[in-house]
Amino acid sequence: MDNQDTIFLQSESKPTTKAEPKKEVKAEKKDYTKMNVYQKLAIARAELGNRPLKKSGVNKYAGYSYFELNDFIGEINKIFKELNLISVFNIKVNDLGVETAFLDIVNADNPTETITFEAGTAEAGMKGATPIQMLGAKHTYMRRYLWLEAMEIAENDAQDAIPANERETTTKAQMASQGQLKIIAQQDPERVKKMLDYYHVQEIKDLTMQQASDAIKTFSKEKKAEVTENGTN
Repeated sequence: MDNQDTIFLQSESKPTTKAEPKKEVKAEKKDYTKMNVYQKLAIARAELGNRPLKKSGVNKYAGYSYFELNDFIGEINKIFKELNLISVFNIKVNDLGVETAFLDIVNADNPTETITFEAGTAEAGMKGATPIQMLGAKHTYMRRYLWLEAMEIAENDAQDAIPANERETTTKAQMASQGQLKIIAQQDPERVKKMLDYYHVQEIKDLTMQQASDAIKTFSKEKKAEVTENGTN
């Protein structure tokens, strides 16, 4: 083989090269900054619905399970961080001494945008608990209740899980509290009578907790309206 053949063969050979490692393609982070608080909340609800939530609460007496606050609050906080949403919980007392719990969902990209969920407070039944334990239990219960509403977390109807012969006891527990009855009894008798007629009950002790809460709120609004009207005259 002469020199020319050697050169030809060398030119035909291909150098071996190492394959370049594949570059990881990172998912582009979605920009939520221009969305309003309603759009963000809708996304948060859908995202939470895709998370594998488990019910850790068990009512052995009634035979059903339910979501504890800790079952979902961690996932909600992760979702809210991604969407730049902030939650604020508090309990306020009006001039009639009625407590109302509030859960505000704020758009951190535009703090003027807020969605508020509210509900009258309820005492948590804890035998032998100290006042501070009762307060903590009430806050936990109301936070859980408002989050279930805000995030549209579906739960089985507890009433359906209770045997028919045991439902009367549960219904009694939902009647107006002594504190609510005391506030209503202090109102104008004519207004109280109209309220009783509206709910088709004979006495204030026949009101449910929700009816009593709504009635007290109405009395409070009427009282404020009268004060405003008297102040302008």
